[in-house]
Amino acid sequence: MNQVYYLTFTVLFLATAPLLMAIRFFRPRRMPWWLIVILAAFLGWLFANLLVHFYYRHLDDLLTAAGGVNGAPQELIDRWANDGAKRVFAYMFGWAYGLAYLLPSFTVYLLAIAVRRVRASRAAR
Repeated sequence: MNQVYYLTFTVLFLATAPLLMAIRFFRPRRMPWWLIVILAAFLGWLFANLLVHFYYRHLDDLLTAAGGVNGAPQELIDRWANDGAKRVFAYMFGWAYGLAYLLPSFTVYLLAIAVRRVRASRAAR
């Protein structure tokens, strides 16, 4: 079950920024820029922390299914034992993940706005 949660929060994290920018594109008055930045930071932090938490719970499940530390492959034991400060970094800087992931979506948003303007100017002729 932890794998399902892990994958769910991965999808939610990856969908947040494009969804925010899509709402901004189609309903700009409902999604001001300040709200996009706040939601991207907060939801990025939330989903990054939940993603990391359930990733390690999933590794716990895999380790248990493999027969514990004595029966599991060494690679699994290494991934389970060494989090590389992922938990701390997600807790302290998870908001930055959301904002950093917002940048590619912002680029796509700017391209979509440019296409919209070109089409509008051609339609006005």
